[in-house]
Amino acid sequence: MLTYNGQKHAFTVTMDADSVRPSEHPGWVYVNGQIVQASTVPVPEHLYQDTLSEKRQQEILLGYINYEMEYFKKELKIKYKDLDIHPGTLEGAPVVFWLFSMPKGDDIRKQIYVTRLCFNQALSLNIPLRQEEDMKESLRLLTNLMKTVKVYDQPLDLNQLYKELN
Repeated sequence: MLTYNGQKHAFTVTMDADSVRPSEHPGWVYVNGQIVQASTVPVPEHLYQDTLSEKRQQEILLGYINYEMEYFKKELKIKYKDLDIHPGTLEGAPVVFWLFSMPKGDDIRKQIYVTRLCFNQALSLNIPLRQEEDMKESLRLLTNLMKTVKVYDQPLDLNQLYKELN
């Protein structure tokens, strides 16, 4: 289980899989042998409110994707192409599935993401694809993981959560 414990809110992502193991890199975990990145980025304070319409959440998510793509292009010097964005909902929450192709010569062919808002955080789950044949299964894994997100209107007692999980 991945947890985010803020000052006022919390959320979890349950890794419901046959095998889960950490990677050597923070924020990355192997789920059924597939590497998955989980990351959060704070929503700018002036954009966040405790109650946001689905339309406003989608607008914020699309703004976040534009921010990330500018970061990839300007800071990481990644010349991505074919950005494909698919807004939708999962378990009643607005989400955006997005993917793009990596430059030729990179052993990663595509990057696939699903992103949603969890209070004042944009939560993204990402899988880098080495082979395009893996896309369908990777999308299924990201969808299933994002469906497990639980949000809490208060911080979690992590010691209690640990006891419950064990």
